[in-house]
Amino acid sequence: MSTLDLRSIRALENKYGPLWWPEDMYPEGLSSDPFKRIIITVLSQNTSEVNCIRAYKGLAAKFEITPEALAHADQEELKEAIRSGGLYNVKSKRIKQLSKVVLEEFGGDLKSVLSLPKEKAKEKLVELPGIGNKTA
Repeated sequence: MSTLDLRSIRALENKYGPLWWPEDMYPEGLSSDPFKRIIITVLSQNTSEVNCIRAYKGLAAKFEITPEALAHADQEELKEAIRSGGLYNVKSKRIKQLSKVVLEEFGGDLKSVLSLPKEKAKEKLVELPGIGNKTA
């Protein structure tokens, strides 16, 4: 990262506070996996940081966080796993739908989206269930 980038980040942090998800707060393996990042972002919708991470850890304790595992997960078990994050009825449906689409349209791997130019990647991401402009 360039010195200018670091100065910009520091200036933003000074004005608005620290970044919401420092790298050391990520549950294991989250930072390098685009699918896991999308899942935790869905879980973060309309809840606190603490409840979001609690829901993610509950999900990870019950299921492997992969499109295959979550697409085939029992809906009731999925709800129970993320209950602590709130809105679990809605979020469990989104996670299941999202997982199915990632499997069908991307072969289960979102890394190809990351290689696209930023605007193209965003266009692809907002087509996914539960993903809007903010999440993309």
